[in-house]
Amino acid sequence: MEQLLIPYSAVTTLGPGPVLIIAPHPDDEVLGCGGAVRRHVLAGDAIRVVIVTDGTAAPSSEERLRAAQLRREESRAAAAILGYGEPVFWQLPDRGLVYGEPLIQRLLEEIREFAPALVYAPSLLERHPDHRVLAMTVLEALRRLEPAPALAMYEVAVPLNPNRLLDISELVEEKQQAIACFTTQLALQDYGRQVIALNEFRSFTLPKGVRAAEAYLFVEPDRIGESLTKLYLPEHRRQQMLGLELDSADLPLVSIIVRSNGRRELVETLDSVALQTYPRIEVCVICVDGEEIPGLGELCGRYPLRRIDRGEPLPRSRAANTGLEEAHGYYLMFLDDDGQLDPEHVSELARFMEERGHRIAYSGVRCVYQDGADGQAVFNREFDPAGLLAGNYIPIHAVLFRRDFVDQGCRFDEGLDLYEDWDFWLQLSMLARFHHLDQITASCRSSPDSGCGVNALERQAEESALKVYRKWCVRWSDKQLSILMTYARQRAETWRLPETVAHLQGLVATRDAELETASEKQAALNNRIALCDNELGELREQLEEWKRNARPQQMRTQELARALDETVARLDQLEAILTRIHSKIAFRVYRQSVKPIKSLVRGLRHASRLLFDHRKIEGPRK
Repeated sequence: MEQLLIPYSAVTTLGPGPVLIIAPHPDDEVLGCGGAVRRHVLAGDAIRVVIVTDGTAAPSSEERLRAAQLRREESRAAAAILGYGEPVFWQLPDRGLVYGEPLIQRLLEEIREFAPALVYAPSLLERHPDHRVLAMTVLEALRRLEPAPALAMYEVAVPLNPNRLLDISELVEEKQQAIACFTTQLALQDYGRQVIALNEFRSFTLPKGVRAAEAYLFVEPDRIGESLTKLYLPEHRRQQMLGLELDSADLPLVSIIVRSNGRRELVETLDSVALQTYPRIEVCVICVDGEEIPGLGELCGRYPLRRIDRGEPLPRSRAANTGLEEAHGYYLMFLDDDGQLDPEHVSELARFMEERGHRIAYSGVRCVYQDGADGQAVFNREFDPAGLLAGNYIPIHAVLFRRDFVDQGCRFDEGLDLYEDWDFWLQLSMLARFHHLDQITASCRSSPDSGCGVNALERQAEESALKVYRKWCVRWSDKQLSILMTYARQRAETWRLPETVAHLQGLVATRDAELETASEKQAALNNRIALCDNELGELREQLEEWKRNARPQQMRTQELARALDETVARLDQLEAILTRIHSKIAFRVYRQSVKPIKSLVRGLRHASRLLFDHRKIEGPRK
């Protein structure tokens, strides 16, 4: 739980710029947040540093001017080392800051003009009055802004309770160099050594690789408007609010009121109380039969137990009111002897209420059979005001409520023998809203005489419900009655739910049949596709075989074509020879001897072409 008190991991930035650093005196901007300033410089963020006072208490005006000038030069030198440029000097008198409108308005003007996303200011815990005044002024100025920037409060002379630790391990040397610029202050005290020692100490809860860190109280913009007193909390109260009690007496007392007639289940019920993890509980057992319940001691585990016996039988409602009168707790809870609590039940509800300031809260309850098997219902619904008007859906031991309801006059109606808890919840709901913790942290046993409401006798339940309605219908406003009628109409719609479900189931069956038919068709198509794939494979094999057989025929055709080309060339040569002969012999001889040869040549050429064309058309033989 230590991580709730101080961070156990470091960050390398507190957020993006622009950033505005407010320093009470020259040197506070380095001592308190020099590492953060350097981080913003390296990130390229816009930075403005405002140094509010002149930082000197010199007695004479002349000495004061010289000292103030010297301190400004020291801040400028440090700014040059850190790399953020020229600081802004307001030069108000040291120890002269006053918390009030003039200072608040001047700071508001500065913030509105620069529009930072993050403002750095000294801690409220600082000893120096200028530091404290400036811290309060910054908080009030930011409270008036909408939207407001985030705020990071730094420590100088007084360590604060940080929620952010900024890793400055690799920046320590630069911070030391910047601190060394403030020679006037270092002559009085070795502030540099002390501040760096504080930064090194801040790495105590951090991983070994982090050698130094700056501590900050970081306030989110949406929390700026909260009361300033929350930032002034003493450590004891701060740890209380974090749920880290230093002693069980720091926690509110919870009274668990048990109405019992001594049934055998009471032992298991009280055992579940004894196992609670919440440290501060008292148990009040109300004897409803007017007789002493055997076996009860003065303790229920580690918790005190008180037996309350009026010496006469007590109806359920009167027994409940007796418990309210006798209980001492800040928080109250009822637990009948048919119920059981999980170990974390009280602790979780109390934490939920403390953290959020709720007056009344409830968690989920499971219903189980007598033999311990899972039962008929789980009560774990969000709070529904209309539903509570119509009927009770919150088991009695699911609820934890503050005692101030009793102080306001809330009591169980002693005219009710059943549903007295529903009537009580209606009273409480008129004063505060129920808040639901979405966890199942308790159980109730289901039996015909169970107070869980699951198996209550139907006729008796109806009569008791009518009593509650008669009592409340004259008290409910028109709006509440309208809400109740709307709820009833909505419930009437649910009564037709079986018909709707049957119709939808018919549609689903039809769709299932169509889907089955489609699946069958798909299977048939898949078979056809498989057959086609097989046929295609066979055809591909035949084609490959044809290609293999065609290659020799192609080669033969190519050889014939070459031979034919050679023959044609030879015939062309013969024709040329004959032409020359024709020119030398008589025309008659030509007609008688040469013309038949030419005809023969043309015939051979024609025959060769026909043969070649026929080969191309027919293709290679298989």
